[in-house]
Amino acid sequence: MSQQPEPKPIWYEPLQEQDEIRILRLEPGDEGSPVICTLIHVTLSERPVYDALSYQWGSEDVLKYIDIQGTAWRVRENLYWALSHLIYRGRVRMLWVDALCINQADILERGHQVYQMKRIYTLAKRVCVWLGLADGEQDALNSIFTGSLEIRKHLAFLSKNEYWDRLWIIQEVVLAQ
Repeated sequence: MSQQPEPKPIWYEPLQEQDEIRILRLEPGDEGSPVICTLIHVTLSERPVYDALSYQWGSEDVLKYIDIQGTAWRVRENLYWALSHLIYRGRVRMLWVDALCINQADILERGHQVYQMKRIYTLAKRVCVWLGLADGEQDALNSIFTGSLEIRKHLAFLSKNEYWDRLWIIQEVVLAQ
């Protein structure tokens, strides 16, 4: 049985400007590549190009490892799979992810960043909605566009996804460009 790396806490460099945020620089890879990233600071007034991730945090029961700045860091399984699927081949992806880009241990920063979320989502090039890993029912949604299955059945399934239970998704999706 392979030993998992001992996680170290991420050290967040403090944000200096009122409109400063952190962006996750997601390194390129292939399917199955490890999630390797760094956190960079940008100011919203400079109009950085990034995508924002809208997702449900999910359970704390199952944690996976990603590499942030050379440090093994545990993240919830739902975020791990979202990042794994969002990796570009051959180029870096810039991504804003609340759980990683906000220092969750710093109450003042967290409050200020939550206040900034309207701007963060509005200025994002696109908002990527992660509903979770596909199962047989979700795969059937693809057939809606080919007309081979009943549309209402699959839309009903989609509407039952736990993602829609989050109040924040209204802001995240509506503010997207």
